[in-house]
Amino acid sequence: EDQEQLIYDSMHSVQTEIASKLYLYYSDAWWPKLGLLNGDFSKPGDARNMLLAGRYHDGHIKCDSNGNNCYGFLLAVYTHDFGGNRAQYFRRYQKDRPEPVTVISNTDVEGRAFLKHAHDRLVEYHLYDAQNRTYTGFQANQVFANAPLPEFAVLSTWNIATFGAGGAWHGWTELSNVQDAMFPLNSFHIHVINEAFSTLQGWAEGSLLLADEVLETYFDVNRPWSFEVSNVVQRVSQTSSEQCTPGSGGSSGGGSTGGGTTGGGGGSGGGADPGPDLCFTSDALVRMADGSLKRISDVTVGDHVDTGLLGAGHVTEHLKHDVNDFVQVAVLTTNHGELVGTINHPIHVDGEWYQIDDALESGLLVGKLGIVNATIETRYVDAFYNLEVDGNYESIGSSSHSYTVNGIVASGLGDNPILNRLYQRQKIWQQDEEVVPAAHEDVKDGDDFLPRVNLLHAASSIMSS
Repeated sequence: EDQEQLIYDSMHSVQTEIASKLYLYYSDAWWPKLGLLNGDFSKPGDARNMLLAGRYHDGHIKCDSNGNNCYGFLLAVYTHDFGGNRAQYFRRYQKDRPEPVTVISNTDVEGRAFLKHAHDRLVEYHLYDAQNRTYTGFQANQVFANAPLPEFAVLSTWNIATFGAGGAWHGWTELSNVQDAMFPLNSFHIHVINEAFSTLQGWAEGSLLLADEVLETYFDVNRPWSFEVSNVVQRVSQTSSEQCTPGSGGSSGGGSTGGGTTGGGGGSGGGADPGPDLCFTSDALVRMADGSLKRISDVTVGDHVDTGLLGAGHVTEHLKHDVNDFVQVAVLTTNHGELVGTINHPIHVDGEWYQIDDALESGLLVGKLGIVNATIETRYVDAFYNLEVDGNYESIGSSSHSYTVNGIVASGLGDNPILNRLYQRQKIWQQDEEVVPAAHEDVKDGDDFLPRVNLLHAASSIMSS
């Protein structure tokens, strides 16, 4: 009876991941005209607004011999999480629940509405949200003015109704049962081979590794290769979480928009979500205005720090956010030691502001700013610290609102919603105003601040250089 219970528990120790993929077909492909031939793009969404999580290079397109007159597919969305939050917009359009693939055509009213909405979201992103773009706003307007709507879409949604799988792929919910789950009935000559009960879930290689082990253990068939393959066993600690958005409760500028915890690249990658607070651990070394170094936990309001861009800055807020949990962090090995911080904290690289994770993905960190190595890891953090630099309104337009930490220029907007709304260094603050009601209310109620809104252009000019 105990053995039967163990087998039962083991077979139910995996969780399916929900995935959605959307290709749009354009008879006149607009993205090559903007020089967008590779790379990713993303824009948060919800049940009413389609999210974007695409790649320019993933869809098949054809062009003439001169590289012009292109047509073909754009991968607009490839997203996944264990809770299914990111698939919510697409649920109404999946025609046959067990069948993952749905073709959405412009031949009916619903299809035309879907295609127009998807196209409008792409236009909005490329006109207003895209960072570090190589085209001008005028060029984008010219291209989109002549770009046709997509003619049809191919939507694939792998959810719990997917026949034989119940989703796209799987993750372990209990690591102590892995071996029992992989080999539950093998002594009865019943062998189950798939990625779900393997040490490399989500990939065909997981099935191959499990097949190799079964053949070798039970049939004395040697593996066809001699190299070692590392196991990648990972646990799903939760299946959904609240979206992190700034609000009136003192949240800071920026944050994660991940909908759940996943080891497959669709979310935070394990551990608790650190929330929207943009900070560093207590041992981060802040360069003061006199050139000395001080732990960020020891900096106080009134101190003067080296902004790294525009001379000295005045600390107007010293912020501490208790965590006491395992969270995903960026770990930068610098000439001043290890710097650990939230992955979405903006830093100044090559004259531009980047979130740390974006700069790492773009290969902009290692070998610059004294950084010799950069990784994203899950670590236990007791508290994060951050600084607001020159948060008084009189400084807007004349301060860089930054500080230097471990030799790296970091954003010093703190938790100030007005500064974060003005400078928009993080992706989440580049969304519509209703997403950041705290900033809107502060601007509306701060009568002495309203005349200073005209300084936005000056501030933006300073911070983009």
